[in-house]
Amino acid sequence: MLGLPGLAVADNIAQISEVATQGNQYILTNPGSSTGQETFTASVQVEFSFNTAVYTGLPVNDLATLTMSASTSGHASSTYGIDVEGGFSGYFEIIDNVTGNDLLSATFGPGAGISGIDLGSGMTFYDSDTEAAPNDVTFQSDYLNFQNYSGTEVMTFSLSNLSSVLRIAADQFLASTTGSATATFSATPPPTVLPEPGTLVMAGAALLGLGFAFRKRRLRRAL
Repeated sequence: MLGLPGLAVADNIAQISEVATQGNQYILTNPGSSTGQETFTASVQVEFSFNTAVYTGLPVNDLATLTMSASTSGHASSTYGIDVEGGFSGYFEIIDNVTGNDLLSATFGPGAGISGIDLGSGMTFYDSDTEAAPNDVTFQSDYLNFQNYSGTEVMTFSLSNLSSVLRIAADQFLASTTGSATATFSATPPPTVLPEPGTLVMAGAALLGLGFAFRKRRLRRAL
């Protein structure tokens, strides 16, 4: 059995839900060949919220676009009725539709994987940092400071309404299917909040203005 990363204990920092009109926008594609790569992709409108129990003043219920791309050449297996496929690597990004800011993005893998009940209508796409793979998930955000972050990072996409039941195809990859999803993103300890992008611009302009004023004052004194 291809094991997925063990469940890491982490603080929920953000979550997404899919906009109801979107339908099945998460796509698992079987290559139809045992030597190809299975892909898991998405381009979908979501509602994004930072966890208000952890952060205040950050976006809540913002409409955003989630883009994801991941692939694996690792074959699926089934044990006790649970289908698992590991070895996925890739990225996701969630961009605010209005501001264009990066709400949350990540690179992940090669420990990411899919797990679900054989012939079931749902599955989980999951990855986390572990002692064996300390950088398997690397978050970035315009709102949270992940620079030099050394804690635990976890992403969990819970898919439902699969267009076909979860099963292993003849070539040993999971069979192609689509689904809709919610997701949670966690980090322990929670990263600190960055100054808002607009605030950084204003601060930079203020510092630039002070520099010009200081230079002008020195010129006057020299004259």
